[in-house]
Amino acid sequence: MAIYIINLGYAFDGFGEQLGDFRFVSTLMTGLDEPGVEGNRFRDSWLGHLHLPLPKQYILGLDAQKKDLEDFGHKSYLLGEWRDEGWWYYYLYGLLVKVPCGTWYLCTLVIVLRALRRDRPIP
Repeated sequence: MAIYIINLGYAFDGFGEQLGDFRFVSTLMTGLDEPGVEGNRFRDSWLGHLHLPLPKQYILGLDAQKKDLEDFGHKSYLLGEWRDEGWWYYYLYGLLVKVPCGTWYLCTLVIVLRALRRDRPIP
């Protein structure tokens, strides 16, 4: 269902294209050492013949974001501190401060109630 909704949002543009037909720019997908140079590491392999169930621009967008992260020349900021590299707990901290308190309360309530009902079987 999720794949269908993603394709619907892109009007099924490029749905089912072969992986080997894409022109990627990230070093991960090109297999080259320099980000930004177009290529495709899958073109001459059996993976290049696979038809992707996602829209072309969706895949290229993920590749462009990966390239931006590979070639990220800016400092990162968190809790009043600038760094050249990131923090391992960045997304955990973001989750903690961005999720509404009511959601945390409900999750905690569910865990506590489940722990108290441990002796009873779940229907």
